[in-house]
Amino acid sequence: MKQINLLNEYFNSISDASNLEALEQEKLEKDFEEWLEEKSKDFDFVSRIMIKHMAENYHPHNYCLVDATHCEVLESQKALKTNAYLVD
Repeated sequence: MKQINLLNEYFNSISDASNLEALEQEKLEKDFEEWLEEKSKDFDFVSRIMIKHMAENYHPHNYCLVDATHCEVLESQKALKTNAYLVD
């Protein structure tokens, strides 16, 4: 997980590496990992509810956009996806 690696890198850069600080750092990192895992479970749970709702109530060409204040079900009429113009 990239976030956990960034957190480790941050704490390693500011730590004096004393035993007490190292133990506090390890506990903080463990707490952060648990928090991140719980958030991931919440996201998976809620996502599955919406996916099931979409599958049962809309056809496969609909999709849903959600943000902090808005939820919208949309349907594309026409689309084109290409990577032909991407520059490496």
